[in-house]
Amino acid sequence: MKRMGYKRMEDGKWEETTRYIERQAGIFAVWTAMTTHKMPAKESEGNPFPLSFAWRWAARTLNHRARSEIECAMMATFLEVSNEQLLLTYKRQGSKVVNLAVSGQWVGELRGPAIGRLEIMRDEFKRKGRIGEEGFGAFVP
Repeated sequence: MKRMGYKRMEDGKWEETTRYIERQAGIFAVWTAMTTHKMPAKESEGNPFPLSFAWRWAARTLNHRARSEIECAMMATFLEVSNEQLLLTYKRQGSKVVNLAVSGQWVGELRGPAIGRLEIMRDEFKRKGRIGEEGFGAFVP
């Protein structure tokens, strides 16, 4: 549990899985936001974490069936944060990634709050063609 990043509480017990997933998803949201960040034109080195890194993560994650709720929570976080930029940059291929991620096929028989988030995202993506509020995920213009 220590190698996975669980923390010990003050009473010596390991933190609850729900709290662990929320904490890890928060850390992952920061990384995902960094991949969607547009660097100023005068920056010579560019973004050290380009959107292609996030694309690679999503592709590798979706290449196998989800095995745990934390994978689903990370995918939901990824889609919430990078949705707009992913679709603008990768267009049709980005749409395919979103569709696969929110499909029941990738999740399989897993159940839990993160899977519920993905199901809500699936319905919203079918209805609106995006996930979340308009402009959400594009933190920097």
